[in-house]
Amino acid sequence: MPVRVGGDFLKRPRLAKNRELRLLPINNQALRNTVKRKIMERNDIVVLENLQQEDDQPRYLVVLAKEIENYAADGSSYDYSLKNDESECEHDMMKAIEKKFGVNTAELSLYGQDNELEACIGSEISDELLAKINDFSKTWRKENEWFDKPLYWNYFDGSNWKSELLHSEEECANDNRQYDLLDSNDDTAKEVIAAYDRAEDVPRQWENGYFTFIDEETGYEIRFSQWCGHASMADVY
Repeated sequence: MPVRVGGDFLKRPRLAKNRELRLLPINNQALRNTVKRKIMERNDIVVLENLQQEDDQPRYLVVLAKEIENYAADGSSYDYSLKNDESECEHDMMKAIEKKFGVNTAELSLYGQDNELEACIGSEISDELLAKINDFSKTWRKENEWFDKPLYWNYFDGSNWKSELLHSEEECANDNRQYDLLDSNDDTAKEVIAAYDRAEDVPRQWENGYFTFIDEETGYEIRFSQWCGHASMADVY
């Protein structure tokens, strides 16, 4: 539609046929990152809260979401089962067998993936009795074994895999946790991630292997590390 200027009409420029309207490229890296975050929700990182924070420790950790898993990479387990050597399950089962059958369980050993019981060489336990013992042990395991549904943060410290328990169905285990995983919809988690994003947009000036960004909006201190073995993406104070 023509536009009237000072009594004259000016025609708005039109695109030539077969021409496309193109957006100017965004040259500013910080602006590109901001636009990208508005388009796509950030789901590659999560926030851990330090439940046992001391003065010199961060309040929160920003870690990779893919490092949150339902098993411990270092082999830790709270299962009460024969698969967990640290549990008392095998000891308790053998005691139950001794009480039921009056045998010396020192003459028995577990073997195979199914944890069948076999009699040692020279044992007085007959094949018939051994079969009954195995039937009993299978029933005992079904009634007594317990498998946790945990959540761990698994990370590589430069030498070995380490695992931090985030949640266990064993309540006493939760009492000793160092960290808790914040829900992605939690207001604190959103604030921490927003502060982390702003810190990422700033050119980093490293000093002794660290770069620290003070976020004016939240007051959080975001600290990045270049040191090998540093587990988190950033520590938040």
